[in-house]
Amino acid sequence: MSSGDQSASVRSAHDEDEVGFLRAPLKHWNNDDLMLAKATREQVQKDRPNAFRALDWPEMRNLFHDIDEASKIAKKNVRNNGTKAVLIAAFGLALAALATWLLVPGSFASRTAGIVAAALLVGGITMGVWPRLHGHHRSAWLITRLRAERLRQLHFQLLLANFEVAVKAMRDPTDLKELQELRRKALVRFQDRYITPTSTTLQSILNDQAVSLTWHDATWAGDPSSTKDLPQEDCIELLDALHRLRFGVQRYYSNIHVQEHANAPRIRSAWLDQGANLLTIGLVVASLVLAAALILGSSTWEAAGVATTATCAAGIAALRSLEDGLQYDNDARRMGWYLAAIDALDDGYDRQRIPGRLRLHKQLEHVAYREMQEFLITHHRARFLLQ
Repeated sequence: MSSGDQSASVRSAHDEDEVGFLRAPLKHWNNDDLMLAKATREQVQKDRPNAFRALDWPEMRNLFHDIDEASKIAKKNVRNNGTKAVLIAAFGLALAALATWLLVPGSFASRTAGIVAAALLVGGITMGVWPRLHGHHRSAWLITRLRAERLRQLHFQLLLANFEVAVKAMRDPTDLKELQELRRKALVRFQDRYITPTSTTLQSILNDQAVSLTWHDATWAGDPSSTKDLPQEDCIELLDALHRLRFGVQRYYSNIHVQEHANAPRIRSAWLDQGANLLTIGLVVASLVLAAALILGSSTWEAAGVATTATCAAGIAALRSLEDGLQYDNDARRMGWYLAAIDALDDGYDRQRIPGRLRLHKQLEHVAYREMQEFLITHHRARFLLQ
């Protein structure tokens, strides 16, 4: 099955993808690799009925849904509040600068503009600093994102590490109960380790330079166990389902981020960069006007030069701060690397026998962990000016 077919089969819940530059392809993202959507579960069950028994993990899905929703809210709080704080403060600076040129000093309009500009500056600073003072900083978002991604990794790592049990569970109720018990214990360990109010686990992942924490259980890191005594058709069915859900969905997700559309991080980074470059040109021109006004002794052009220079400087600071806080460029680079790494692993997948395919799946878990770690490092270092 081709990569496109793999992705299409697990996107049945929203297979009418949006088109056009202004599309929002992640608007209805359902984490199809975990079969959160009922339509996706029904599609997988229809395509691979025996494998579905081993893949279905309701307790994990419910926990993931709760964590993922909390992560979305935390992300919105951090990024939206940071963006608003920067823009409000920058608008206050620009208003104060332009008022000195366009309004008569001491007039009612001038005083009003000064009051509004001061309010905007104070409001922007307060909005930027207040979340940190009350502990609602970006670590709250990153911790919940870490929990969600580690839970996603747990689902696939447990199946790979217990592949023999999973294959037998496709047909034997006794083995299915054994797999369910393994999952129950794994979920308890996960909650003990990750569902805590502290950022200790986040710091351990950030500092994992040797990438030694990929596997939830260190005993899972070894070579796959022998599958020669297992029904080969069941092994192939389960691997095919895993391939579509893990390789296929991750490829689709990363590909969305490198495409050409208004919500792609590379495009948004380019907009911020181009905006800052245009304002830099404006700053240079305004500075030249100011210099000429000083030489010629023109107070009118001097005021215009000062106001325009200050306004451009405020705009440049705002756009650079937004890039530093949102990290669009680094996100684009990371997702480009992730897509290339997935494609490199998947290139020879169909030519591999069962043990080789299992090894490729385990290598993908290392790649997925590394991508998650890079995301956490990037956004942990990211700061808006006032955060």
